[in-house]
Amino acid sequence: MTSFASPAETAAPAPASQLDDDIALVMQAAFEHHRKQEFDEAAALYGVVVDAVSNHANAHYHLGVLRMQTGRPDEAVPHFEVALGGAPNNAQVWVDYVNALVESNQIEAARIALDLAQQRGAHGAGVDRLIDRLVSLR
Repeated sequence: MTSFASPAETAAPAPASQLDDDIALVMQAAFEHHRKQEFDEAAALYGVVVDAVSNHANAHYHLGVLRMQTGRPDEAVPHFEVALGGAPNNAQVWVDYVNALVESNQIEAARIALDLAQQRGAHGAGVDRLIDRLVSLR
Protein backbone atom coordinates (compact mmCIF):
# COMPACT_ATOMS: atom_id res chain seq x y z
CA MET A 1 0.00 0.00 0.00
CA THR A 2 1.25 3.48 -0.88
CA SER A 3 1.59 5.94 1.94
CA PHE A 4 0.79 9.61 1.42
CA ALA A 5 2.04 12.41 3.60
CA SER A 6 -0.50 13.76 6.02
CA PRO A 7 -1.45 17.44 5.76
CA ALA A 8 0.67 18.14 8.85
CA GLU A 9 3.72 16.70 7.07
CA THR A 10 3.46 18.78 3.91
CA ALA A 11 5.27 22.07 3.64
CA ALA A 12 2.89 24.19 1.61
CA PRO A 13 3.82 27.85 1.89
CA ALA A 14 1.46 30.08 3.78
CA PRO A 15 -0.61 32.30 1.46
CA ALA A 16 1.17 35.47 2.59
CA SER A 17 4.54 33.84 2.01
CA GLN A 18 3.49 32.72 -1.47
CA LEU A 19 2.25 36.23 -2.25
CA ASP A 20 5.58 37.69 -1.11
CA ASP A 21 7.45 35.21 -3.30
CA ASP A 22 5.23 35.97 -6.29
CA ILE A 23 5.65 39.71 -5.83
CA ALA A 24 9.42 39.34 -5.59
CA LEU A 25 9.43 37.45 -8.91
CA VAL A 26 7.22 40.03 -10.62
CA MET A 27 9.34 42.89 -9.27
CA GLN A 28 12.51 41.20 -10.54
CA ALA A 29 10.97 40.88 -14.00
CA ALA A 30 9.85 44.52 -13.86
CA PHE A 31 13.39 45.61 -12.95
CA GLU A 32 14.79 43.70 -15.91
CA HIS A 33 12.35 45.37 -18.33
CA HIS A 34 12.97 48.75 -16.73
CA ARG A 35 16.75 48.33 -17.02
CA LYS A 36 16.32 47.47 -20.72
CA GLN A 37 14.13 50.60 -21.14
CA GLU A 38 11.14 48.43 -21.98
CA PHE A 39 8.96 50.90 -20.14
CA ASP A 40 5.52 49.60 -21.10
CA GLU A 41 6.38 46.10 -19.96
CA ALA A 42 7.95 47.36 -16.74
CA ALA A 43 4.96 49.60 -15.98
CA ALA A 44 2.56 46.72 -16.54
CA LEU A 45 4.48 44.51 -14.11
CA TYR A 46 4.78 47.23 -11.46
CA GLY A 47 1.04 47.70 -11.93
CA VAL A 48 0.42 44.01 -11.24
CA VAL A 49 2.23 44.41 -7.92
CA VAL A 50 0.27 47.57 -7.05
CA ASP A 51 -2.97 45.77 -7.91
CA ALA A 52 -2.01 42.98 -5.50
CA VAL A 53 -0.63 45.24 -2.73
CA SER A 54 -1.92 48.78 -3.19
CA ASN A 55 0.61 50.39 -0.87
CA HIS A 56 3.70 48.52 -2.14
CA ALA A 57 6.28 51.29 -1.68
CA ASN A 58 8.94 49.81 -3.95
CA ALA A 59 6.58 49.26 -6.88
CA HIS A 60 5.17 52.76 -6.52
CA TYR A 61 8.66 54.24 -6.27
CA HIS A 62 9.78 52.55 -9.47
CA LEU A 63 6.56 53.54 -11.25
CA GLY A 64 7.33 57.12 -10.23
CA VAL A 65 10.87 56.85 -11.59
CA LEU A 66 9.54 55.32 -14.81
CA ARG A 67 6.99 58.13 -15.21
CA MET A 68 9.78 60.70 -14.76
CA GLN A 69 11.93 58.91 -17.33
CA THR A 70 9.08 59.00 -19.84
CA GLY A 71 8.33 62.70 -19.34
CA ARG A 72 5.21 62.33 -17.20
CA PRO A 73 6.13 63.95 -13.87
CA ASP A 74 2.50 64.73 -13.01
CA GLU A 75 1.82 60.97 -13.08
CA ALA A 76 4.94 60.30 -11.01
CA VAL A 77 3.84 62.46 -8.06
CA PRO A 78 1.15 60.16 -6.60
CA HIS A 79 3.46 57.15 -6.90
CA PHE A 80 6.20 58.92 -4.98
CA GLU A 81 3.64 59.93 -2.34
CA VAL A 82 2.69 56.31 -1.75
CA ALA A 83 6.38 55.34 -1.69
CA LEU A 84 7.01 57.99 0.96
CA GLY A 85 4.18 56.53 3.03
CA GLY A 86 6.16 53.30 3.20
CA ALA A 87 9.63 54.86 3.43
CA PRO A 88 9.25 58.32 4.98
CA ASN A 89 12.92 58.63 5.87
CA ASN A 90 14.30 57.64 2.46
CA ALA A 91 16.15 60.70 1.15
CA GLN A 92 16.25 59.44 -2.45
CA VAL A 93 12.47 59.08 -2.57
CA TRP A 94 12.13 62.63 -1.22
CA VAL A 95 14.54 63.98 -3.84
CA ASP A 96 12.70 62.23 -6.66
CA TYR A 97 9.34 63.38 -5.28
CA VAL A 98 10.44 67.01 -5.08
CA ASN A 99 11.88 66.81 -8.59
CA ALA A 100 8.56 65.44 -9.85
CA LEU A 101 6.72 68.31 -8.17
CA VAL A 102 9.05 70.86 -9.76
CA GLU A 103 8.80 69.21 -13.19
CA SER A 104 5.00 69.26 -12.95
CA ASN A 105 5.06 72.97 -12.03
CA GLN A 106 3.95 72.44 -8.44
CA ILE A 107 6.66 74.75 -7.13
CA GLU A 108 5.12 75.70 -3.79
CA ALA A 109 4.35 72.06 -3.04
CA ALA A 110 7.97 71.25 -3.93
CA ARG A 111 9.22 73.83 -1.42
CA ILE A 112 7.00 72.40 1.30
CA ALA A 113 8.04 68.84 0.46
CA LEU A 114 11.73 69.79 0.52
CA ASP A 115 11.26 71.32 3.97
CA LEU A 116 9.57 68.10 5.15
CA ALA A 117 12.37 66.04 3.64
CA GLN A 118 14.96 68.04 5.55
CA GLN A 119 12.95 67.65 8.75
CA ARG A 120 13.10 63.89 8.11
CA GLY A 121 16.87 64.08 7.88
CA ALA A 122 17.33 64.17 4.12
CA HIS A 123 20.60 65.81 3.17
CA GLY A 124 23.39 65.47 0.67
CA ALA A 125 24.15 66.51 -2.88
CA GLY A 126 20.66 65.75 -4.20
CA VAL A 127 19.03 67.90 -1.55
CA ASP A 128 21.58 70.67 -2.10
CA ARG A 129 20.83 70.69 -5.84
CA LEU A 130 17.09 70.91 -5.09
CA ILE A 131 17.64 73.85 -2.74
CA ASP A 132 19.60 75.66 -5.46
CA ARG A 133 17.00 74.78 -8.07
CA LEU A 134 14.11 76.04 -5.97
CA VAL A 135 15.97 79.26 -5.09
CA SER A 136 16.48 79.91 -8.81
CA LEU A 137 12.71 79.55 -9.38
CA ARG A 138 11.76 82.43 -7.09
